Amino acid sequence: MNSSLVFLLIISYARAVFNQILPHEHEINMEMNDQVRLHGYPLLTYTVTTADGYKLGVHRIPGPRGEKVVDGLKSVEELKREPVLLMHGIGAASHGLVVAGPGKVVEGEVMGKAIPYQLADTGKYDVWMMNARGNYFSRDHLWLNPDTQPEFWDFGMEELAERDLKAVVSFVQEERNNDQKIIYLAHSQGSSIGFWAFNVEPDFYEARIKLFVAICPAVFFDHSHEPKL
Repeated sequence: MNSSLVFLLIISYARAVFNQILPHEHEINMEMNDQVRLHGYPLLTYTVTTADGYKLGVHRIPGPRGEKVVDGLKSVEELKREPVLLMHGIGAASHGLVVAGPGKVVEGEVMGKAIPYQLADTGKYDVWMMNARGNYFSRDHLWLNPDTQPEFWDFGMEELAERDLKAVVSFVQEERNNDQKIIYLAHSQGSSIGFWAFNVEPDFYEARIKLFVAICPAVFFDHSHEPKL
């Protein structure tokens, strides 16, 4: 069979599948809080301040679909739901982790369900989603203005790894009021800062991280101007 025809068939099939799992059009431009609650999931939002003054947005889904926030928090404590911290990739935000929605039934199977919803619906996990400094949910600071002070943007991977992640991991344990270890599930740049942070402060994270799941890990920076891992 002609290779070009094979390619077109593959693309056509992929597009057909993708179209079946796309979120509804009216959800595309929804704010994250509205979208999560529209689908019936309990949601909490927090602001975590780093050691150098950046204010990071953090979202939390403490229980499965249909569970009220208060019941979710109660179950987190009673059922000892494991904390899972998700981190987005470069240029993204926590909204991208849930935008696929709760999935759609295709030929009897649920397809395209967002990872945070998959985890929450098991009833076993307390799902947290952090945001790196400078993105849509973390564009704030105690004394710097991102619109008028360029100093706000003077950061790189080092700050994300050594300050943002540390601040959020500490906050999750403090908010849960226990020392239960956290599962860190990260995509691309999110995994990069994990490798970086765990290498710089192994003792701190050994006491707080149970499992590190790196999705599409970005580890080798041969063409980057950032310091090497």
